[in-house]
Amino acid sequence: MDISKQRLLILIFGLSNFLFFYLLLTSIDLNIFLMSRLNFSILHLQIVKPLIMILIFLSIAHLLNSTSNYQGLSWGKLSKQSFVFLALIIISYAASYYLTPKEPFVTDFTKGLSHEMAAVKIAATIFIFPLLEELVFRGIILSSFLNAFGEKAGYIIGGLTVSVLFAVIHTQYSFPTKIQMFALSLIFCGARYQSRGLLLPILLHAFCIALGLYIELK
Repeated sequence: MDISKQRLLILIFGLSNFLFFYLLLTSIDLNIFLMSRLNFSILHLQIVKPLIMILIFLSIAHLLNSTSNYQGLSWGKLSKQSFVFLALIIISYAASYYLTPKEPFVTDFTKGLSHEMAAVKIAATIFIFPLLEELVFRGIILSSFLNAFGEKAGYIIGGLTVSVLFAVIHTQYSFPTKIQMFALSLIFCGARYQSRGLLLPILLHAFCIALGLYIELK
């Protein structure tokens, strides 16, 4: 198989992970199975299901790494420049505080839960979802563009595509917040480029969730 065909297949493979991610995330049948057969509560479902998805996409990432000729997945390294991205996120949230409406999804995030269960849900959201979403979006999907188009064009085309998909997948938010999601995704893509890996985007994503919950729930 020539290089161009291999790059195209990797791109298709990467993009298909978005559909797979969406189907797993929204599958009613899977939710019913986990809740009925394994006796999961809603809270259990919100914690265990993403962990299962992480294992699935880690396996896919391993497959991608073993077949990629150019750009695979790694943790990367943190540096002093990493704080630039942290500053950009703080600026983004400071602006959104005045420009975007309160989100019912977030303000009702811990409604009806005990303090202990609320703490578990918040902790799981901060630590589990950043790993899952960065693995899929800035990891597998973005890497497929890097392999298909090379680093420069891959980061531009892939970064824009990934950011649109990232905003679209967050259906629970209003349009202004989706714009913020798009901007944050571009920052995460830049963080991967600067650090050469996923650790910095994961940490920044976790910080975003923690900061967003603090702003909305205070």
